[in-house]
Amino acid sequence: MIYILHDRSIEAWREQAPQNNVHTPEALYSFISSGSAAAIKEWVQNGMTQSPEEVAAFIDKATRSVERSFLE
Repeated sequence: MIYILHDRSIEAWREQAPQNNVHTPEALYSFISSGSAAAIKEWVQNGMTQSPEEVAAFIDKATRSVERSFLE
């Protein structure tokens, strides 16, 4: 699951921020994918009391925030 969008994400980030170090997109992808997996694991371990849409919205908001800080 973690690598489904890997190549597309890396390519897009390199196009959006060519000034970044060549390793930055890979590190960014690792950070975001690991954090997303951890958020889902926490949701499951705590009884899935939030809706899947709420968890997805949280992950999306967190991901966009991190992306912005690296792609500006």
